[in-house]
Amino acid sequence: MTPARDERIAAPTTVLWPEFDPLFPPSWGDRLAEFFADATLTPLPGVGHFVPLEAPREFAAAIHAALAEPHEPT
Repeated sequence: MTPARDERIAAPTTVLWPEFDPLFPPSWGDRLAEFFADATLTPLPGVGHFVPLEAPREFAAAIHAALAEPHEPT
């Protein structure tokens, strides 16, 4: 069930979506806005389910970018 708009995850969220994840197909990425109020989708071509192991640079870059962004207190 999709949460109501005011019940969606409000924290800015970056989703690294691998191309070859057998659990979460890329086609599901278009539903992120139904669950997150502020989500950024970053596709990872050629990557499988274990993003930190298969795409460590992209994983580290996403963490670095999130930590560098100013965020308002919740």
